[in-house]
Amino acid sequence: MLYFILTLCFVSGFSFIIGFFPLEWESRPTLQSFGYEPVKANKKSGFSFIRAIAIINKPFCQGPIRQRLLKDPLVGHVPIMPEEFFLAKEVIIVAIMAFTYPMINPDMLTFWIGMSFAVGYVVPEYWLKGKIKRVKMILTKEMPDAIDLLGLCVNAGIDF
Repeated sequence: MLYFILTLCFVSGFSFIIGFFPLEWESRPTLQSFGYEPVKANKKSGFSFIRAIAIINKPFCQGPIRQRLLKDPLVGHVPIMPEEFFLAKEVIIVAIMAFTYPMINPDMLTFWIGMSFAVGYVVPEYWLKGKIKRVKMILTKEMPDAIDLLGLCVNAGIDF
């Protein structure tokens, strides 16, 4: 049983650490290479106090991870900054710990903390990947109609 708990702690720690590294296999050309800047999230939303609290996560969102966390919400049409995304992960971790605390035995404390961190870190990532998948599915469903309309317009003498 101890080996099982240690293995789960290692896997949760490994999952937490691996999330800080960017996905290097995604080296597609971007609009930034043509001089376009990504659209920033709306700064004047009703959640300005959350943005103020999320500033504490600025050291965690530097370099390549910031680039990934700027790109993924834009693709999924989620107006959130990387610091706010980390804050959401932290809130979910605390919520999982708060709701599951009454069910924990003292001998399961390490496992409970490890699993809370693992689940709280991974759930927002899965949610964001699901949003991205939905947007890509809509694009692939609508692309043939758009190409057909463009072809009709070009054949009718209208240019772009």
